[in-house]
Amino acid sequence: MINTAISVVPVALFLGLNVIAGIHFFKRRQSASRCNVSDNLWMSMPLSAFSENDHPASFYDDVDVDPLTEAEIYVIYGRNKDAQAVLDSAVQGGRISTAQVDQFWSSRKTPGVTSANA
Repeated sequence: MINTAISVVPVALFLGLNVIAGIHFFKRRQSASRCNVSDNLWMSMPLSAFSENDHPASFYDDVDVDPLTEAEIYVIYGRNKDAQAVLDSAVQGGRISTAQVDQFWSSRKTPGVTSANA
């Protein structure tokens, strides 16, 4: 008789907790539908500890990269045309002058595409 009572308690506890959780999610779904929130409640829950707003990578979205530094990285990897494209767009955007572009290429051992040739 005692063994049956011991095995019934965990099952009843398990079922009781599931009923409580079900009632909680049902009430939450009802309140969401009253507030015109989408029915898919799982999409509103965070996916991980890092949400999109406080993810460390999102802090650097508005940091402006120096075009000369970016072009330098392209030159290091032998991508002179890409470096020149970055420099040309920076000149068109008014971020650097053509004199800075000419100085950039004159300081390199490997000559790139000068702004006069582009």
